[in-house]
Amino acid sequence: MSLSEHDLERISSALALDAIHGYREACARAGITQRTLQRWRAKAADDERLSSVVANKKQRLLKAWEDEAVRFMHKCLAKMSELVDQATPAQLRDINGSAKIIGELLVAKGVLGGGQPEPNKQGPAPTTPPSGVQGKSNIH
Repeated sequence: MSLSEHDLERISSALALDAIHGYREACARAGITQRTLQRWRAKAADDERLSSVVANKKQRLLKAWEDEAVRFMHKCLAKMSELVDQATPAQLRDINGSAKIIGELLVAKGVLGGGQPEPNKQGPAPTTPPSGVQGKSNIH
């Protein structure tokens, strides 16, 4: 049975989030259980269309991250230029430190990840929810 466009969108979004941010974040944002995410992973493994849509969404998420990082770098440089004559050394050091971290992430992304930043993964989803966790999450 093929997926409706709505289901394809919902499932592929959750799976792309899972690939980038990990299962906890994906479940919380999608309002699903870990078990549902596991079922959707299995479905994607057997469905070429779904797998392709997930890969495209993942690429768009990674590109958005990269674009945001570059915008942040520009803001840091502009702020440093603005503050250079009036800021304290500590303020300039803080701005420079933030820019350095983002710059290093961008370099590492290109060198190590083949153009993709390292996802924030927590590892595979547990087969059972942690104790005290029941049903669907209300976190969106």
